Amino acid sequence: MKQIISVLASALLFAGCSHFKSNEEVSKEQMARVPPQNMASVNQARVNLAKAEDEVARQQLGVNSAKEDAEESPDGSRSGDDSANTAAVAHGQRQT
Repeated sequence: MKQIISVLASALLFAGCSHFKSNEEVSKEQMARVPPQNMASVNQARVNLAKAEDEVARQQLGVNSAKEDAEESPDGSRSGDDSANTAAVAHGQRQT
């Protein structure tokens, strides 16, 4: 019974969150209403967003690279250097 309730609660939570649109764009008219002294925080938010999007892209590249490596060796055997290099790439680092 508790499992059914937790599943239903999770489903309701998921359904509620799926309707929330966090990536709505701000119109030019809305931006015109922001006082000039508050634009610094808007610009900082834009920088933070760009950094976060860049980090997501880097992490996705690392995941895709790891998936390709896993597909190339179906038995799962890889040298330790390749594994370390893939992990380093996923974290935005490069090994020499």
